[in-house]
Amino acid sequence: MTGSTGVIQEAAAGRDVTVSLTPEGEQIWARLGDAWFAALIRAAHLAHPLRRVDLLLIPARGEPMSPPTEVLPGVPGNSFTQLGALGVISLSGDEQQPSVGRRAQVPDVALFDGESSFAFVDGRHGLRRRIGQVYGEVYRRAPLALDLFKQVRNARRPWLKGTHTRGAQALHPYLATHRPSPHQGRTGAWFALHWLESGGAESWAFESAQVAADLGYEVVITVDRCAPQRQLERALAITPHVYLAGNVLPWQDWSEFGVRLVEEHNIRLLHIHHSASAYQLLPLLRHTAPHLVVWDSTHLPEHRTGGFVRQSLEHSNLIDQHHVISPGLRDVYLLDAQIPAERVAYRPLIGLDGQDPGAQTGTPRQPDEPLRLGFLGRLAPQKRPFLFVDLVRRLHQADPSAFRFIMQGSGPLDDFVAQNIARAHLQSVIERRDWGPVDAFLADVDVLVVCSDNEGLTLTALEAAQHGVLVLSADVGSQVTVVAPDLVMPASPVAFLRQSSAVLQRLAHDQGLVDRLLDEQRHLHDDLRAHEPATTFIRRRYAEILKETA
Repeated sequence: MTGSTGVIQEAAAGRDVTVSLTPEGEQIWARLGDAWFAALIRAAHLAHPLRRVDLLLIPARGEPMSPPTEVLPGVPGNSFTQLGALGVISLSGDEQQPSVGRRAQVPDVALFDGESSFAFVDGRHGLRRRIGQVYGEVYRRAPLALDLFKQVRNARRPWLKGTHTRGAQALHPYLATHRPSPHQGRTGAWFALHWLESGGAESWAFESAQVAADLGYEVVITVDRCAPQRQLERALAITPHVYLAGNVLPWQDWSEFGVRLVEEHNIRLLHIHHSASAYQLLPLLRHTAPHLVVWDSTHLPEHRTGGFVRQSLEHSNLIDQHHVISPGLRDVYLLDAQIPAERVAYRPLIGLDGQDPGAQTGTPRQPDEPLRLGFLGRLAPQKRPFLFVDLVRRLHQADPSAFRFIMQGSGPLDDFVAQNIARAHLQSVIERRDWGPVDAFLADVDVLVVCSDNEGLTLTALEAAQHGVLVLSADVGSQVTVVAPDLVMPASPVAFLRQSSAVLQRLAHDQGLVDRLLDEQRHLHDDLRAHEPATTFIRRRYAEILKETA
């Protein structure tokens, strides 16, 4: 091979590694870098440390990415002729044992750089693919009508009903004929993430992992969702032990992978941050590693299914500490699911990066200047960026000189958003910005608009308040905790647009109202800061767990 061998050899723990790439494969490897493929190899090695492993590199050209799959070793032809494989990575192993073949999913350059297509329904064949195409076309042409349908649909299926009654029972050691040998290495802390992409849950996961690293834990980070993993560099800045398992390991590999991970890194603490695989592994881990201390952090329940909150509740008896970020979630755990209070900790995500109480605000708006409105976040369906575009259209038609508009962020709906803006003839009205420093964005806006149809308690709202920026938000999750009452809008899209337009037109011409609402918002955030910050809480508790293992 002509590439760098050091980081690849380390990831394979000294096993022989052979890589062959197509011309496109060489381009993608150069763009993603050795560290990306090393994190892939690291996961494959740990799941199969003795057997030869052949990884067929399959390109992903849109989101969501397909999960990895098993493939018969030695007959990769169809992967190249039908799936456009980029190459093969082989790890040496015991020739007396059967080899292992996996299709590993790799983003192409366009996808990694955020310039690819997005499918609303994860289906690559037949009816599901057609449904996804129709759904995408409706979203492109009539997003407001589609969102109205979703709001009605989501209200019809209360996910919490019966959730906890189907939960797992506690699992305790009963009998063992052996005594585990003591581990001589550092105490490990495993942070199980959904993916390495931009988001509030990921920001908190990185923060908690950094706390553990600073305390002296050997930090391990895993992901179980196949994705471009664009935040890999941020994870590697915390620890070299990063496993892109979601891109290379199918479900049947996860049991072996999880057990070996705990053994290899002397894991004492497992903190789950939106990882479905980690929840599914809990019964096995409680059996093989009864010493393990298990935490999870949850942010919001998904409509209809409950998402990670539902998985958390159903596995609650296998979890030592639930951390929730909002009063609404606290009530779900304590009142609805009746989890014992000593196992539920409400600690808001205050004091994180971007929430400096001494943060500088932008130049104060003068009475004759336009009111500056901003949208900040990942361009994804949950954030409903089309609502911001429609709100801009209404406000610009009503009073063109009264407002200025900024959208900062990128994501899978980039093309949809650009088309919405063009269709409304707002290209010269909305200033588009890629991801950049949040401080700089907040210095340029007076009101942050949160259009999401589902949130917990948004980090952007906390950051905005620290910069003296008003927050107008849909009434979702626990946003009422941090948003002035007059700026909490209905979640239904039509009502959101109507009421938001009216109140923003008043704000544009009434600085006294702006000042009053800023004062109300300030009092709400003062009340929030009366709680112990999540970072302070985990630092104290992590230290106690580490001390117990000394």
